[in-house]
Formats: sequence, structure tokens, C-alpha cells
Amino acid sequence: MTLIYKLKERPNLKQALSNMSWLFADKAFRMVGGILVGAWVARYLGPAQVGQLNYAISLVTAFSSLALLGLGGIVIRKLITFPSITYETLGSAFVLQMLAGVLAAVLAILSAYILKPQGDSTIALVSILSLGLLLKASETFKYWFEARVQSKYTIWAESSAFCVSSALKVLLIVNAASLFVFAWVTVLELLLAAAALTWLYTMTGGKIGLWRYKPENAKDLLIESWPSLVSGTFVLLTMTMDRLVLMEYVSTTELGIYVAANVLVSTWYFVPVALGGSIAPRLTEMYLNNPKNYHSYVRWGYLCFGAVSGLLALSIFIGAELIIKILYGPAYTGAAQILRIMIWSVVFISIASLRGRLLIIEKKQTITLAITMYGLLFNVALLLLFVPIYGPIGAAYAFTLTWALNGMVMPFFFAKTRAHGFMAIGFRGRRQ
Repeated sequence: MTLIYKLKERPNLKQALSNMSWLFADKAFRMVGGILVGAWVARYLGPAQVGQLNYAISLVTAFSSLALLGLGGIVIRKLITFPSITYETLGSAFVLQMLAGVLAAVLAILSAYILKPQGDSTIALVSILSLGLLLKASETFKYWFEARVQSKYTIWAESSAFCVSSALKVLLIVNAASLFVFAWVTVLELLLAAAALTWLYTMTGGKIGLWRYKPENAKDLLIESWPSLVSGTFVLLTMTMDRLVLMEYVSTTELGIYVAANVLVSTWYFVPVALGGSIAPRLTEMYLNNPKNYHSYVRWGYLCFGAVSGLLALSIFIGAELIIKILYGPAYTGAAQILRIMIWSVVFISIASLRGRLLIIEKKQTITLAITMYGLLFNVALLLLFVPIYGPIGAAYAFTLTWALNGMVMPFFFAKTRAHGFMAIGFRGRRQ
């Protein structure tokens, strides 16, 4: 009864908890569905084609940060702090991301043409998948829902698209479809989600007709977002560089086995991202109005993120062989050892994800830029050192060590993030 009374007395807390419960349910549903359907697709395609498809996905993903322009946290903060210019903020963000999506798609296709490790087939796959970059502008609707702590609408849109996509993939397996058709289904999922977000925005009172592009607003957004854009690009390159480098040293079959483990690890990245997005509006208000409570909440946030991700990593480390055997079969046996190494990166990525959100709230994005830049350089150095000798196992160690540096070590090198470094390991830290 006490908890119910407290929730009635604190509508903001009730709304945040409701938002988080929706996010947890969605991530659990899509995680289980994605793993099961993804494993079935991997069994059907085999390691070689899985490696080829994921190389193309990695190449396109490397440019997705450019398509988003690092605007997410900036737009959400402006929608909360300056509600009077909501339509100008949304309109300016949409136009900027639309133009950036076109540029990102062109660059991705050009990169595939220059690299073309598998010839024309890689160019064709990247050309198909790059169409998804043109749809990144629909993220603007997600910012609006996040600012209003109404993530359930984003969940409805993306989960519906996911269900349709998963059903189509099963049909493609049954009908022995080619690799390229699976690439088209990936783009279709993004298109369906974008259409659903647009519809839900209008159904919940949003008025697209009032959106306005204002050059001065766009300029302000770009000035504030460029550190997030560059750091986001560094993060995505760090996330995908292992597969891009591996393709130069190993076969597509070995790459496919590595990808099987990588997919199981990356499935969990969405949890800290979703939780961070859910609590960001509340933390933004707290930072502006109650700095003392903000500092306390941040400390507990780090502890919770670290504890949950640590328990997850330990459980998967113990059951790695059984998980790979059940999901992927004997063709992917070598993925178990890779999974045991890479799963610990989830702990460090969770910490880094939360810290990234907090530094946007505190307007310290330039420090995130420096941390991610050093992380990328460290990652490339380790990959070039380990991969030629140890292959996929070396890439797994390079990936995990890079995120350990990013999440736990680098904050201590900067005065303005040292408190975050201490809080991430359980100490109070000193407010900056």
C-alpha cells in the first residue's frame, strides 16, 4: 500500500516506471525473437553467407551515426527545456537527418565499391542496406515520444515491424530464398517502423504540418551535436571495426562464426540504451532543479547498470557452449570461445552508455568525443596486433579490452569525468 501511495503522490515516478516496464517487455520480446529467428537464418544461410551479409551490415552501420548527426540527446533536451519551439526543433532535426541520410548512403556505397572484398555481391548488398539510412530521419518521432516519456508508442511501431520482418524471414527460409532477399527484408522492417511512427505521432496529437525548418535552429542543433556526431561515429567504428578488419585476414566462413557470437553479445546492448533513454528526461529535470539528488541518482544508476550487466555476462559465460550448440548447431562450434570473451564487453558498454547520456545532460559532450576517439585508436591498434596472429579470438580480445578502457579507465584521465569514473566503480565521486 505504501508503494501505491508513493506512486500516486509522484506521477513523474509512476510515468517513468511505466515507461521502463514497456521498454523491458519490448526488449525481452525482441531479444528472444531476434535470437531465435536470427539463429534459424544463420543455420539456413551457413557461416560463409552470414559472414558476407554481416560484413555489408557492418559497413552500412559505420555510416549510420552520420545519418543521425548525434541529434538524439540534444533534441530531447531542447524539447524538454524549450517547449515553445517544439515544432521548429522537430522540423529542423528532420530535415538535417534526411540530408545526412542521403550523404551517408552515398558514402557507404562508395566505400563498398572501393573495398569490395567479395566483388559485386558486396556492392549490391550494401546498396540495398543503405536505403535504410534514408529512413533515419524518422528517429525524430522517437525523440518526441522520449521527451514525453511515452516510449510505448515507439515500442508499438518497432515491435510490429519486427514481427512482420521475422515472419517474412521464416517464409524466406521455407521457400529457400537467396541472400539478397534477406537484405531487402531488413530494409522493409525499417520502412514499416518509420511508417508506424509517423502514424502514431499524428494519432497522439502531433501535427507534422506545423513542423518548420529554421536555419538558426538547425545551426544551433549542429553546433551542440557535433561532438555527439563525431563520438557516435567513433563508437560505431569501434563496434564494427572488428568485422571489417577480420574480412581482410580470414575467410567469410570464419567471419560468420565470429558474427554468430557477436550477434548474441550485441543483442544485449539495447538494454542500457533503452533504459538510459527512459530515465534521461527525468534526470535532465533533476540536473536543472535538484543537483544534489541528481548526483545520488547517477551513482545508483551506475551501480545498477554494472550489477545487472555483470550477472548477465557471468551467466552467459558459464553457458556459452550450450547456447551455441542449441541455437546454431555444430557448424558454429567455434563461436562458444569467442562468446565467452566478448560477453564481458556488455558490462563496460552499459557503463559507457549511461555515462554518454549523462554527459549530454551536463553539456560535456566534447569529453565523450575524446574518450571515444582514444578508444577507437586503441581498438584499431589491438586489432592490427592480434588479428593477424590469433584471428577471430584476437578480435574478441581486442573488442573487449577496448570497451574496458572506454568504460572504466578513460574517465579518470579527464577532470570533468573523474567523478563518473569513481561512481562507476562504486565510490561517491566529487561533483564537478
